[in-house]
Amino acid sequence: MIDNLFYGNANPYERPIIDDPELQSAMKILADLEEKMCKETGRAQLDTLSNAYAALNELTMLRAFQDDFRVGFGIAEELYRQTAQSERAK
Repeated sequence: MIDNLFYGNANPYERPIIDDPELQSAMKILADLEEKMCKETGRAQLDTLSNAYAALNELTMLRAFQDDFRVGFGIAEELYRQTAQSERAK
């Protein structure tokens, strides 16, 4: 897993959609709304809105990943120090 992360091969957002009824229902609602909005406002405006939302979502996910990675690394670092300290005490 660490190798995949280092080489950029870890893409959690590319996971296949799980057979989750709630997720499927939300996706259907979104697809229906997209179709309706395309008819009412035009594809160009909807694409602009969609791209802005995607950019916001990407930045939000990046910030969350950065924060969570720092926390995870901090935990690993603390465990390493505790283990090294207990080994030295032996």
